[in-house]
Amino acid sequence: LIIENLEQLKSKIQSSTDLSKEEIDEITISIDEQIKKINDAKSTLENINEETSRDEIKDAASTIRQSWQETKVHYNKIKLRHLGARLRNLILKAEILGERAEEKALTLNSEELNLLISEYQLNIEKAKEQYDFGKKLWEDMVVSGQVDESTRESQKYLKEANNNLKESRKILREIMKMFKEKRIEFSLESKEVEL
Repeated sequence: LIIENLEQLKSKIQSSTDLSKEEIDEITISIDEQIKKINDAKSTLENINEETSRDEIKDAASTIRQSWQETKVHYNKIKLRHLGARLRNLILKAEILGERAEEKALTLNSEELNLLISEYQLNIEKAKEQYDFGKKLWEDMVVSGQVDESTRESQKYLKEANNNLKESRKILREIMKMFKEKRIEFSLESKEVEL
């Protein structure tokens, strides 16, 4: 089951459009290392027979437990990193749209529009801040006993970042509506961003 979960995660990572080629390669190597550790521990357990001493059995059980704990840390870090990469891309695109809206608004000199753009940018800044908090938590995750708590905390920050992005999208719709009323073209197409 552990190996199956790691293989599924590896497949998701390899098909990700949110991670760079280098990140995908790095994560894939890490997952392969974890799969090897689990397979080695599994092999040790399978080789136990009547002639195996009690100490060897204890060592095998300890190896399996340790391998599982290490794998759990890596598994959660990788899942959070993948989710974080998706959020990072959304934040970058939102920043581009905010800059574009600000440039277009200069021609209008509308206080209402400027307030909306400021509110939009504030939500993007909050999203970046929450993303950074979540990222720090998943990067610092090393102790297996704290994995579940750290994962929940990191997910909480990433969810808050996502909520800020949702709020900014609502504001962007209002900004676009104002541009449309003033007959100003505003494109939502964002050029690919090099990460």
